[in-house]
Amino acid sequence: MNKSSILNLLLLLLSTTIYANDRVINEANYQCPSNFIIHNGESVIINGNLIINAPDKVEIQDGGELIVKGNVVIWGVRNSSSGNPHNSYQKPPVSIVNSGNVVIGGNVDIHDDTRYEARGTKAALAVLGEYVNAYGSSSSHGWRHISNQINGTPGTHNYIGDRLKMNAMAGDFFGNKGHNPPVRITNQNKDQIPAALQQIIKDQFPNSQASKNLPIELITFEGFVNDTEIELQWSTATEENNSHFTIEKSYDGRNFKTISDNIKGAGNSATLNDYSFVDDDLQNGRIYYRLTQTDFDGKNESWVTVVNFHNDSDKVEVISIYPDPADYQLSVIIHHFDNDVFTFKIIHVESGSVYELIPLYPMQNEKVMFNVSNYTSGAYVLEIFNHGQAINKSEIIIQH
Repeated sequence: MNKSSILNLLLLLLSTTIYANDRVINEANYQCPSNFIIHNGESVIINGNLIINAPDKVEIQDGGELIVKGNVVIWGVRNSSSGNPHNSYQKPPVSIVNSGNVVIGGNVDIHDDTRYEARGTKAALAVLGEYVNAYGSSSSHGWRHISNQINGTPGTHNYIGDRLKMNAMAGDFFGNKGHNPPVRITNQNKDQIPAALQQIIKDQFPNSQASKNLPIELITFEGFVNDTEIELQWSTATEENNSHFTIEKSYDGRNFKTISDNIKGAGNSATLNDYSFVDDDLQNGRIYYRLTQTDFDGKNESWVTVVNFHNDSDKVEVISIYPDPADYQLSVIIHHFDNDVFTFKIIHVESGSVYELIPLYPMQNEKVMFNVSNYTSGAYVLEIFNHGQAINKSEIIIQH
């Protein structure tokens, strides 16, 4: 193959669609491919700046993630209203379609004709840097007037660092002209920020102010029955200003009694921390445990888990089904024996449709987990079978 053929092949490859596949791009200034698609379940991390030039097309599909550690610079097309048909008014703009999650650690500069479209209810954009600026231009020729600026559908899930500033054009677009301004990433606004977005910020930007503004990320809080005692286990992915944990217990879900009031926290941590506590003062029945985390400044946050305890080790029993409602993942804890074989089904209450649930992993420590992210939000009945015989029916809620 001669040099000319090799060059033509390279140009062909560069002009075709690039399919991302969970990859990290280590380039100081990454030039966006002409047709850049991030598919469902895929994540692209750019450890540098992202440069997008017209007429590049970028698409982040539902379930996809684009994470830029540096700045994003977008060079849209500067259209002309001149009567000359060969002028640039015929050129298409930069096109960005976002149905997933986009998180930018630095600043954003947008120049001239650029189209951004947020699609679906899950499309989210977060910028953690100091500013987002958009710049435009206009051209007139007779009756024809062309305005070159960002346009499209900004969506309603836009999030910015608590000190970020926008110029007028960017603020008008991403704030829907004042009707729906971006949410600032602060502890006070934590309930407005999707859990998936918080996870990305904590994982990929642990030292950012946005990460520090978010609360402790509790990965799990579970209770396991071990003969005549219950072991509570919980894990945090990150901690900020964490003084200590308190554990309370209730048999009715309303009246709680403190059983441990000073389990020391990790203070400030961006790594995984595991905790446990054993309760051996038990009565048969449903037991509610409330875990409360307290900051050094007195602020606190609480979580609850429920454990069914019966001092009867010779029968199979469903101990816990959580969370309720479930979003992406459902967990079931079953007290069982080595020769037990379980199968699982869920029934959509409204339609009557029946689905077989396949565990993500083999059962471990009496716990089995399922991916429920693809099921429609609504009420379901979970049926659990042991050797083909139904042993439990429970109503669950799936809510995305």
